[in-house]
Amino acid sequence: MTTPHQVTPRLRTPVTETDHVRGPVDAPVTLVEYADFQCRFCGVAYANLAELLRQRADRVRLIYRHFPIANMHPYADDAAQVAEAAGIRGRFWELHDWLYEHQDQLDPVHLSLGVEQLGMSADEIDARRGSRPTATGSGGTSSAVSAAGWTPPRPCSSTAPGTTVGTSSPTCWRRSTPPRPSSHHAP
Repeated sequence: MTTPHQVTPRLRTPVTETDHVRGPVDAPVTLVEYADFQCRFCGVAYANLAELLRQRADRVRLIYRHFPIANMHPYADDAAQVAEAAGIRGRFWELHDWLYEHQDQLDPVHLSLGVEQLGMSADEIDARRGSRPTATGSGGTSSAVSAAGWTPPRPCSSTAPGTTVGTSSPTCWRRSTPPRPSSHHAP
């Protein structure tokens, strides 16, 4: 039997001040999530991570990094860019939560309405995100990922979002991806 977990000696892209962090800096456990706002598996992970952070607020911190898969999710790149524009105003986590709680409403019209619901100016957000590239990069991932300096974890999958788990002093990191749908059931 094989496991979907891969163990590496350290996180290849260290956590920096440019990352979006939720939780205490000195938390003994750090989760680094590479996610896509339009991915239904990431939406399930969002709910689970929110509950984990609620229950273990003093012991876990979450690092969020964008991993939009533009060739599968047409609104994911725009959602990531809007979240980054909100982040410039110190409102990343508010918009992050709204995006996952309204995953079926990421088209441009609803996205603008969501920005306004949170009390931000859609025009200002659009102006800030207009400077970011929107073309699809290699491997089906958006250039918003590379433009912001984020890279998917290696040697892990470069085509699926996932979560990397480790201690805050990363001597051992473990990455898990959502389960793949199976056409048969195990006995």
